[in-house]
Amino acid sequence: MIWLFLVIIAQFLNAIVFVIDKYLLTKQISRPVVYTFYIATLGLIILLAAPWGLYLPSAWQLIIALASGVLYSLALLAFFSALKVEEASRIVPYIGGLQPIFVFAFAYFLVGERLTTWQLVAFELLVLGSLLITSEGKKVNTKALILATTSTFLFAASYAVSKYSYNELGFLCAFIWRSVGAFLAVVPFLFFAKYRTAIFAKSQPLPKKTQFLFLTNQALGAIGFFLINYAISLGSVSLINAMQGVQYAFLLIITVVISLKAPQIFKEAVNKKILLQKILAIIIISGGLYLVIK
Repeated sequence: MIWLFLVIIAQFLNAIVFVIDKYLLTKQISRPVVYTFYIATLGLIILLAAPWGLYLPSAWQLIIALASGVLYSLALLAFFSALKVEEASRIVPYIGGLQPIFVFAFAYFLVGERLTTWQLVAFELLVLGSLLITSEGKKVNTKALILATTSTFLFAASYAVSKYSYNELGFLCAFIWRSVGAFLAVVPFLFFAKYRTAIFAKSQPLPKKTQFLFLTNQALGAIGFFLINYAISLGSVSLINAMQGVQYAFLLIITVVISLKAPQIFKEAVNKKILLQKILAIIIISGGLYLVIK
């Protein structure tokens, strides 16, 4: 059951990363393409581990591993684009409720993953808790809705394909090729002058404080990403993805603290009704986690 603890740690890190992502995208970095490009490029640092696990698989296995990375980069681009044009409190509930369902479907048909009765109940509780903790009855504009749906579909496909690849190649080899695929997906950005200029812009360099924040955030995100994927290689991709509610619980605590201490950085209005709803959601999520352990 080590994968469960890995996911909890990863979701705590992801909650921190989410807050910093929102800050950078709204206040510092104007183009989601630039953000996606550097995330995928920094992911190549995993190549340092190549001597301990990388080998050349069959053509089909290589295509699958690369495809999981390509899908992930495209999902990131769609997600950051949605986050750029719409409030996080409107985008996150939609993705949080829909993505586990997509992952469950992909895992069922692609990986052949089957959940026991108790695991299925846990899955339902985790998804319900995710919906409750993020839903505030806010409408999402059409453009953001399309981008969020696209992102959700691509993330789900990426996770399911990754699980298939981990089963075929082992974790480290598949993860390295996945990272290469993620980078290959952003290389075409360089073929377009407006994106290339934005990526390598020197006229308005980011402040050193922002650069440090970006790199620190990517380090935290990389650790969380690695832990999630390692957990996927060990356990159920459907249950692991459904555990996003754990991230939202951490996110609630972080955003409330920041809203009180530094509202100029991140402000989320939480009234008593919404707070009670989120507390109920945390209880439901806890019940789901209990059933996972059981």
